[in-house]
Amino acid sequence: MAEVTVEQLLELLRHPQVRSEIRQIIAEQDAPSLAAEIEVEAAQPQEIISVAASEQPDQLFELQQQIEESDQKIAKLKKWLGLAEANSQQLTEQCQQQQAESAQLQRQLATAQQVAQVAQKQLQQQQDVLTDLEQRLAWYRDNFDRELRLYETHQGLSDATKASLSGIFKDVSIQGLIACGVQESNIANLWEYIKAQTVEGNNADLAKLHYLFDELFARFVLAYPMYQRTTGETGTAFDAQLHIKHHSSVATSGSIQQVMLSGYRNLRTDKVIKQSLILL
Repeated sequence: MAEVTVEQLLELLRHPQVRSEIRQIIAEQDAPSLAAEIEVEAAQPQEIISVAASEQPDQLFELQQQIEESDQKIAKLKKWLGLAEANSQQLTEQCQQQQAESAQLQRQLATAQQVAQVAQKQLQQQQDVLTDLEQRLAWYRDNFDRELRLYETHQGLSDATKASLSGIFKDVSIQGLIACGVQESNIANLWEYIKAQTVEGNNADLAKLHYLFDELFARFVLAYPMYQRTTGETGTAFDAQLHIKHHSSVATSGSIQQVMLSGYRNLRTDKVIKQSLILL
C-alpha cells in the first residue's frame, strides 16, 4: 500500500464529503455520553434539594406552620380592620344623628323657655288681678258682710215662706231686701208674720226669720231712731201691756221663762208698738 503523506491527509480533511462523514461519526460516538452527562447534571440540583430536604425536614415544617399562622393572623387583622372601619362609620353616623337631635332639642328648649317666660308673665298678671280682686272682696265683706248674709238667709228660705213674704219683699236683691225691710209698715208686717209662725211652731224657717227681722230692724232704727227693741225681759214679771203669753205657757202669771219674740216701742211716745211674745 502506498504511504499517504501529511499533505495528502490534510487535503482529504478539507474535502466537504470527508468532513461530513467525520461529523457523523463523532455525533454517533459522543451522543450517549453527552446525554448522560446532561442527565447527571440535571439530577444534581434535585439530589441537592432532596438531600437538603432530608437533612432539615423539621425546620421546613416549622417554617410552613409559621407562614400559615401569619396568613391566618393577617386574615383576622383584615377582618377586624373591616369591622372596625364599619363600626367607626356607624359610630360617626350615630354621632351625627345625636348631634342633630341635640340641636333640635336645644331649639325646642329655647322655644319652651320663651313660652314659659310668656306664661310666667301672664300668670303674674293674673295673680296681680286676683290679688286686687281678693282685696276688693275683703273690703266688700268687711263692709257688706251683713248684707250678704241677709241676702243668703233669704235665699235659704223655703219656697212656701218666700211666697208668704212676697208682699213684703217685692224685690229680693240685696238692695231690694234692705229697701223693703226698712219701711215702717213692712217691718211691722214681718214681725206679725214671725209671731204667727212662732205661735204655730211648725215652720222650719223660724231661726232664719228671726235673723232677718233682727238685721232689718237694726237698719230700720238707723232711719227711725225713735224705735227700740224690748230687751232684758227674761225673769221679769208678766205684764199684759208689754207681753203676749204663748199658748204653751203652764202659768197665767208670774216670771217670764223665755222671750220667744221681742217686741219694740216708740221711745218718743213711749208707746209699745209690738208686745213681746213670751213663755210663762
